[in-house]
Amino acid sequence: MRHLLAKVHMPLFLALAVLFGVWAWRSETGSGPDSWALGAVALVFAVLALLALVDVAVIHNHRHHRHSRR
Repeated sequence: MRHLLAKVHMPLFLALAVLFGVWAWRSETGSGPDSWALGAVALVFAVLALLALVDVAVIHNHRHHRHSRR
């Protein structure tokens, strides 16, 4: 279940990071949220995507070592 959740969340977080990053890049002064706030949200989602990627790698490594011991 953890592997499935990580595989689903990684592309979702990455897509949200790109979406907020583009929004921050294209936002104009005085219109909508501040570009720095949008950039910070994009950074948070990028970090979450990276953590999900690390989780997938750890799970894969754990499964590989468990199968190689048999």
